[in-house]
Amino acid sequence: MRLRTILREAPKELLKFLEENNVKTSEDFVFSSIEGLYQTLPPGLLSFADFEGLRDRVVKHLASEGTSGDTINAASILSTNSGMAQSRTFTNVTGHCELDVLLAAVTPGLIELAGGNDAEKTLLALNIALACLEYDSESLVYWIDTTGTFSADQALSILGKRLLAKTAQHGLSPESVLARLRVSLAFDLDSASTALEEIKHVHSDLWPRLVVIDSITSLLSSSLSSVTSQGHALMTIFMRSLQDVAANYSLIVLVLNKAASTQPPHSSPSVFAATKLKPALGPTFSFLTDTTLWLSRGADVLNIQAPNSRGHGSSLANTRGGDAAEELLIAEVLRSRSSTSRAWWPIVVKDGVLQERKAPRAYETDLMEADPQTQ
Repeated sequence: MRLRTILREAPKELLKFLEENNVKTSEDFVFSSIEGLYQTLPPGLLSFADFEGLRDRVVKHLASEGTSGDTINAASILSTNSGMAQSRTFTNVTGHCELDVLLAAVTPGLIELAGGNDAEKTLLALNIALACLEYDSESLVYWIDTTGTFSADQALSILGKRLLAKTAQHGLSPESVLARLRVSLAFDLDSASTALEEIKHVHSDLWPRLVVIDSITSLLSSSLSSVTSQGHALMTIFMRSLQDVAANYSLIVLVLNKAASTQPPHSSPSVFAATKLKPALGPTFSFLTDTTLWLSRGADVLNIQAPNSRGHGSSLANTRGGDAAEELLIAEVLRSRSSTSRAWWPIVVKDGVLQERKAPRAYETDLMEADPQTQ
């Protein structure tokens, strides 16, 4: 973990000096000679006792907390209580029929949500997370941010719009919902594993329901290499640990993955001929999850646009139902162990909010009848 993240209250001159001397992470700081490091500091910057205190604070932050036997027993009861697990399946959670069917089929398990940079993967994952928290007042969602881009303001804005029509009926408030969204920063595999450990210490009256990692690409890509298998081994170990978490707590782990370009003679796994991308992290990664869901913008893969759309190309904003812009996305199941592979369906996001889908709209019927290979 970055040293600045842990020692936020330390003197800025100290942190700048350490970074200039290649002491940037917690590991660099802990495994350096504290006496030798202190001797290189500018005179009068801080006392040796204060420097040792900073070292102790970093060690305490990295160390695992002790776990008592009764806590382990409670966690065991939690993971084996199949009756409660069955009552917390993803049945009509998001209001989008095909998406809910997919989530219910995978639970418990891992879903890879992949797509290009403009495919709104984070936005869809955030809508799923908020829907889970709305649906069950005893649920918890863990969001592991690997890029430092999670926006609390965006979450609050989307949640406010989602609850606008539900507050009077269910008594929900943004504060009560967001209080059960646990966000952690993790810039490496060790930090991500530490964040996952928090699930084991959950209170008995709250249930972990969903874990989101945005994005898994940032955690694993730097370790992968064509000349050594060490990175692939680390990837496999970490993904198996996610499978264990999903199985033990009967939840879904949603990992967001970026896209990579395809090179001839290989082609994209998408059914749409216009798609020239594929999920990143190589072919091995696709077999470490239960389902791969590929997300594309409708204008990028189809010639058909939503009615009253403004502009063309990548823009699918329209004014139906008000001034709020609509974005048409195409979700495609590239591979799945628990549902139909190579199936696809539209997702409509209006002003950042996932729209319910009970039956196809008129223009969506045209989309479903179109031959994707001819688009």
